[in-house]
Amino acid sequence: MDNKTIQNARVVVLLATYNGASYLKEQVDSLLEQTLSVEVLARDDGSRDATMDILRSYDDVLLLNDIEGDDFTPDSPAATFYQANYVRNFSILCEYALKHTDAEYIFFCDQDDVWHPDKVELTVEAIRQVEDSEGKNFPVVVHTDLTVVDEKLTPLAQSFREFEGLPHPDEHGLSRALVQNVATGCAMGFNRRLLSLMTPIPPEAVVHDFWFYIGAKLAGKTCYLNKALIDYRQHTGNSIGTISAKERFSYIKPYFYRSLLRFPINLKRTLHQAKALKRVVNGSGLKLSQAQFSQLENMVTLDTMSPISRVRMLRQLFPGRRSIGERLYLSLLLLFLPFISSGQSREKKEAPGNQPRAPHI
Repeated sequence: MDNKTIQNARVVVLLATYNGASYLKEQVDSLLEQTLSVEVLARDDGSRDATMDILRSYDDVLLLNDIEGDDFTPDSPAATFYQANYVRNFSILCEYALKHTDAEYIFFCDQDDVWHPDKVELTVEAIRQVEDSEGKNFPVVVHTDLTVVDEKLTPLAQSFREFEGLPHPDEHGLSRALVQNVATGCAMGFNRRLLSLMTPIPPEAVVHDFWFYIGAKLAGKTCYLNKALIDYRQHTGNSIGTISAKERFSYIKPYFYRSLLRFPINLKRTLHQAKALKRVVNGSGLKLSQAQFSQLENMVTLDTMSPISRVRMLRQLFPGRRSIGERLYLSLLLLFLPFISSGQSREKKEAPGNQPRAPHI
């Protein structure tokens, strides 16, 4: 691909912050040191530390909070759902990027990581390879692996995907993707077509990256670069950022039992998210294949189909080898799904990186 053409790519990075002063400068510096030039849009969700001062110290960072007369305020329609959390922040950033920039490619950014210098360039190259064959009006997400590091950037695991025990993205079909996200927001980039299709982020979205990932999975293409292009920092402020597969499935670890209790609520939330996705499909006039329509419809109607039909969906939603205990747990979960609360109301303010986990079992 012509390197000169790549260098002219218009890229915007969407940075959501909340009390992130401790590591924010390293994060922003890594954005401005990319091999491709990027525009950085930031929005803060009421920090009480020096986060806003740090953002204002950069001439190359546009802080939406400081824009006079801007419509994107905590009282705007875009901010009426999920008050005081990162989903609102990213939705406002997405709307601003769509309405006020001409960016071709969009990246989500947390406040405490470090991006490798070629992260944006390699991601844009991969997106453009798809656009060269499918056209720019084709939704694309490209996501990469991450290196898990500690507070001082000492590596803890070379592969986030392997550390978490996530399935390989190339083997992650649509049905499974509707209940489990394998693309981490700070490790993904996407094109403007997907931004326009999936913005604004609806209140039913489990989390912003999950929402955009399933949009591309259904309406376009998702591509995985098996290379770590970001140092994914773990610290006391985001201690739930990542949990090893060993700990997740250990019967003697409390996380295992907390996951069993949270999983039904998270699954119900993915059901509501799928219904919101169907509304996007209906409103946009997207043409789905019969297989795509069937898989989406099965998820959307999961809570209204007969109990036996729900249980029969187990292999489609949760493929792979399962122990007798897992199959029994999932069968009971699907059987009683209509009676599970989705836990949609959340008052707690959370920092980027402290997102609720999508169903993972």
